[in-house]
Amino acid sequence: MTDRLKKEEFVQLLATRMNADEATATAWVDGIVETRIEWRGRDHYKVACQYLISIRRLYQNLGKSNEWTTHVAALRDQHRNLPALRDEMAKAKL
Repeated sequence: MTDRLKKEEFVQLLATRMNADEATATAWVDGIVETRIEWRGRDHYKVACQYLISIRRLYQNLGKSNEWTTHVAALRDQHRNLPALRDEMAKAKL
């Protein structure tokens, strides 16, 4: 998933942060996702989508699927001018 942080480690770290402070954890991950999107390019969009998939699972486990749906819709709308990102999100079923 990343060069230094394996997917399992990321999910565990995110779960720990969300249990401690959901707002901080969400902001932290949003920053990672936004950074990857800002770097532009399909490879970066794929990594951003992998992060989003991990986040989705966590939201589902916390029983916050509605918040997740709203979050992804806002992200999709914010970046509606990036067709490659929209394509990668569709492939990832986000």
